[in-house]
Amino acid sequence: MSSCSATQVTGFTVTSDGLFLRGCRKQTTPLRDALNDFLNFLRSFRRPVLLAAHNARRFDAPVFTRVLAQNSLLLEFQQVVCGFLDTFLLSKSLYPRLASYSQEYLVQTFLWESYNAHDAVEDARMLQELYRAWKPHPSKVLRSTFNDQYFIVSQKPVTTASQTHKSLSQILHRLTKCRKIRNITAVSSVKTTHIKPFMGSY
Repeated sequence: MSSCSATQVTGFTVTSDGLFLRGCRKQTTPLRDALNDFLNFLRSFRRPVLLAAHNARRFDAPVFTRVLAQNSLLLEFQQVVCGFLDTFLLSKSLYPRLASYSQEYLVQTFLWESYNAHDAVEDARMLQELYRAWKPHPSKVLRSTFNDQYFIVSQKPVTTASQTHKSLSQILHRLTKCRKIRNITAVSSVKTTHIKPFMGSY
């Protein structure tokens, strides 16, 4: 997605003067401070924590782990988080014949609701509701779960600094908003006894 089309969809733009939402400047937090705040938030849960996101494997997880490594915080992250649950992969495993697996379509299909998919709070809340509605068996969850080591080994560097900055802005905005909805940030209904043998102990 180009920066122009991304702005049209989300309303966000990033300039040398800061972050703007439809022309209004937004208050921001230094990257390292935001990462430390998020790690402290995760420490409030019983460990290990499993982070859930729709399309986590292709977007959220590789960007987030790369940023943590760049800020020398990956080890602290690994001490708290056992891995990522990709609800996109989970939905395909649970319902293999759907016409689409976008989160918007899934919400319409299973919750009979529509929402603003580009509002981070609504996005997280709806993902939480989808997970509750599906009530997936732990074996299905495990097949859609992976850890950060996959990305440390296989990820390719982004081509430009602007792409990195854009990705970070999107991730941090989503993470900051998701702090308000704890159960989607950490999928607490997945028992740690099922996750630890698969992901390894931290």
